[in-house]
Amino acid sequence: MLNDVYRRVTLRVLRMTATLWAMRTLVCLAVCLAALAVAPSRAAADTFLDLHGGIAIPIADNDWTDTAESSPTLGLRVGAVPNEIGGYVSGDWVPQNTDTTGGTFPGGSTEVSAHRFRLMGGVLFHHNLSNTLALTGRGGIGTDIAHASYTVNILGNSRTTSDTDAGLGFEFAGGVWFRAGSLEIGGEAAIPIGIHDHDVPNNGNGIAMHWTSVDLELLGGVRFLSH
Repeated sequence: MLNDVYRRVTLRVLRMTATLWAMRTLVCLAVCLAALAVAPSRAAADTFLDLHGGIAIPIADNDWTDTAESSPTLGLRVGAVPNEIGGYVSGDWVPQNTDTTGGTFPGGSTEVSAHRFRLMGGVLFHHNLSNTLALTGRGGIGTDIAHASYTVNILGNSRTTSDTDAGLGFEFAGGVWFRAGSLEIGGEAAIPIGIHDHDVPNNGNGIAMHWTSVDLELLGGVRFLSH
C-alpha cells in the first residue's frame, strides 16, 4: 500500500515538473521563432503557417486502446526555418471517440463526451529534394490536455460530471510536401504520445485518467510560406 502511494506521488511530482518544463520550453520556442521571423539574416528564412487535419488511430497502451477509438484531428502550426533546421509551436484538437458513447435505458439516458488538446513546441527539419518537393521531420514536447464528461438523465433529472487533466506530451512526425510558389501541400505520419496519471478527486466528483496514449496520426495539410 505504501509502495503504491509512493509510486503515485513520485509520478505526480515528475509529471508536474516535466509539464512545467515543457510549458517553459514552449514560451522559449515562441520567443525564438519571433526573433527568427523579424531578425535580418544572410540566409533566407521561411516562416510558415500550417493548417492540417486527419485521423488519429490509437495503437497503445492497453488502457488507452480500451478507452479510445479512431478520431478526427485538426490543428495549426507556426514556425521558422532559417536553413534546413528550425522550430515550431503547434496546437491540435481531437474530438475523441470513445468505446463508451452513451445510450438509453427505460426512464433515462447517458451521454459521454471526450476531447484532447495538445500544445507543442519543437524542432523541424525541412530538406528540399527539388524545387517542388520537400522532405520534413519534426519532434516536439509540450502538454497533452484530456477533458472528459458524462451526463446521466433519469426521469428528467440530469447530473453531469466532468474532469480535465494536463499531462506530458511528445510527438514525432515525418512527411512529404509539394511546393508551388509560396504554398506547400503535403501529408505526414505522426506519433503523438500523452502521459496521464489522474485520480478521481477525494470528493468523488471526477473521472480517473490513467494511460500513456500512443496514436498513429495520418495528416494532410496546407503550408503557407513567407520569406
